[in-house]
Amino acid sequence: MVEQKLSKVLLVIVLLSLMGFLSHSANADPDTAARQYTLMKKRLKFEHLTTEHGLSQNTIYCILQDSKGFLWLGTESGLNRYDGYEIKIYEHESDNPGSLSSNTILALCEDRSGTLWVGTNNGLNKFV
Repeated sequence: MVEQKLSKVLLVIVLLSLMGFLSHSANADPDTAARQYTLMKKRLKFEHLTTEHGLSQNTIYCILQDSKGFLWLGTESGLNRYDGYEIKIYEHESDNPGSLSSNTILALCEDRSGTLWVGTNNGLNKFV
């Protein structure tokens, strides 16, 4: 009986605390929030990489930055490696069994030893 009362009291305390937190958040100064949002928007700047810059395709399915700093981008038209300056494309070559198993790159992962694993719609590839 005492435990039930303590549980109820504790629940009421938690609910009251939560209500106080929510009401404090709701009463935040809207002008301050608007100024912070405006400052954040001014600091945001995006550069774009497209096929005009050498990408094999503009639709990117997966992305990974490896331990060496390379940015790997998986597309439906091959694997793209970006070093900050240039893009190198790796593609499936039907006459080369050492190439990617498919051009549709769906997943990228680097293991602890630094090996890049590439998941395609036709299997898993180890980049050597």
